[in-house]
Amino acid sequence: MILGQLQEMVDRMKQARLAYEGELEIAPEGRLVSAKKYKDHYAFYVEKVEQGKRVRKGITKQPRLVEALARKEFLRKVIPALDRNIALLQKTIDKYEPCQPQEIIESLSSAYGNVPEHCFFNPSVDLVNLSLDMEKEQRIKAHWAWGRQPYAASDYLPEGRTIITSRGQRMRSKAEVMIAEKLYEYGIPFRYEQEVVLDGVTLHPDFTFEGADGSEFYLEFCGMMDDKRYVENHKRKVAMYQAADIVPWKNIIYVYARGNELDMRHIDSIIRTQVIAWL
Repeated sequence: MILGQLQEMVDRMKQARLAYEGELEIAPEGRLVSAKKYKDHYAFYVEKVEQGKRVRKGITKQPRLVEALARKEFLRKVIPALDRNIALLQKTIDKYEPCQPQEIIESLSSAYGNVPEHCFFNPSVDLVNLSLDMEKEQRIKAHWAWGRQPYAASDYLPEGRTIITSRGQRMRSKAEVMIAEKLYEYGIPFRYEQEVVLDGVTLHPDFTFEGADGSEFYLEFCGMMDDKRYVENHKRKVAMYQAADIVPWKNIIYVYARGNELDMRHIDSIIRTQVIAWL
């Protein structure tokens, strides 16, 4: 992410430089000077070289020429500044050492290949990893209108929604509230327990999101995987999702836990690497 942002900055500066250079080539001759100040205005003069001599002419009554010469002076200053910054950033890019968590993980030996990704992250420390680039922020904002639309939600045991998020949403478990709070932190809109009908069967995924192509994808928190009855019910639900072509590598994310315990480092990793990636 960081390397890409640096290269994007260089590319933008190079494009700006080309445009500025083109402007400078057609700018009027001379440089603007202000020689006299009166009570309520300045008298503007243009200074240029004619036959080896500096000549100064008044142009106070030519406001467009004054503006053009002011723009010319800006161009004369900004082009060398861009040249210096482009060279400096290019040196930084050439010497850049990968430091994003994903880049570091990929550089580790094969001994770490089977370690779950969330084990490597600590959001309270990996601040650079928590920052989002402009492209991701814009993608998240593109779904805000969807997030404000009304939707059919589950009416199953409403009295079971006893825990309230910081934004007033009632949920069934502390773990779900913690996930919601992390989604709030990133500004990601979601629908809680939205009604989804699959081949005549109605399901209510814990969290529903709008994907990049306008279709919806889901996140299910499976918090009691140490309970046999719960596991069997989960297997049946997974089968119904699969029958409707809702599968983990495409449009659903399963978060597994035992005893409803929740590692927020894991949740943060999932949001960054899967939820945001699908928006």
